[in-house]
Amino acid sequence: LNNLYKLPGEIKITPESTPLIIIKLNILKEGSKGKEVFTVQSILKSLGYKGNNEEELSLDSNFGENTEYAVKS
Repeated sequence: LNNLYKLPGEIKITPESTPLIIIKLNILKEGSKGKEVFTVQSILKSLGYKGNNEEELSLDSNFGENTEYAVKS
């Protein structure tokens, strides 16, 4: 992963770095939807987290089973 990932709000993450990111978020849980979920999914995916059964995380703005699995990893 040599790409630079650009997330909403101009947050930039490189896989080679360990970023310190401070984002004001509401409490997110399975069933949550929206921009904040998309941001969390983007961060998790850019850092290499996967969903249940090693599935790629979808950037679908829906906090489902795969997003929950990645958050708990």
